[in-house]
Amino acid sequence: MKVLNAIMIIALGLILVGVLYFANQDGEEELPEGSEVTVVLSLDHDVFQINQEERIIYILEGTVQDDILGKLVAKDGSPQEYRITTSEGSTKSLDELYEYDRLYVTSENGVEEDYYHFEYVIELN
Repeated sequence: MKVLNAIMIIALGLILVGVLYFANQDGEEELPEGSEVTVVLSLDHDVFQINQEERIIYILEGTVQDDILGKLVAKDGSPQEYRITTSEGSTKSLDELYEYDRLYVTSENGVEEDYYHFEYVIELN
């Protein structure tokens, strides 16, 4: 009888451990996969230049969105998503870029987002 009670207690203990384990698994969120990098680099310094510290992209007046979007790359080479908005963060209706328009960068993992703003310069060095 004592042996049967001991087996039942051990079985109940194992069942309780299993229930607690699976209950804890359902509550855990999976970490997003991919890079967190939102830093971009210019592939063409004749079109635009980037000040990383102040998050400024220097452009010439008359630059359009396609001039920029096709020439960006993540600092670590990971895929990123880009969108250009007005200075207030609204969707742009015009292709031409104006001072203080923003380039939003979303990291590969989809969690991190940051933005740069555009400023005109007379010439690019």
